[in-house]
Parts: sequence; C-alpha cells; structure tokens
Amino acid sequence: DFATLSPVLATPSHPGTPSLGWPRVAEYLSAQTLPVFALGGLQAADLALAKAAGAWGIAGISAFWMA
Repeated sequence: DFATLSPVLATPSHPGTPSLGWPRVAEYLSAQTLPVFALGGLQAADLALAKAAGAWGIAGISAFWMA
C-alpha cells in the first residue's frame, strides 16, 4: 500500500491550483509511516528533493508520458 501527495509544484494540467511546496511536503511526511510518493509538476530531477522531504519517490503523468 502507498499514497500520493499532490500537487507538490505547479502543474500545467491543473492551472491555478495552489501547490504544497517542498517545506509543507516535508512537514506532512515527517511522521508518516505509509510509503508516500510526491506528485504534481515533478520531473526526474526532483527525485532527490522528494526523498529529502521524506517521500519514497516521485510519481507523474505528464513528465513521463512519451507520445
């Protein structure tokens, strides 16, 4: 079992939706025991930031979609 937490950053698929930002993600994940994947506006380069904030990894749709 796992959960996703989003949107971490601004995302073009949901314009105008407030994002959490890394400090709030870290706050939410500080006491979490369930594996959580960060989602929303992320790219592979954000993996280290996600792990530093306490996420198990990142998830995405647009960043990983190959047309």
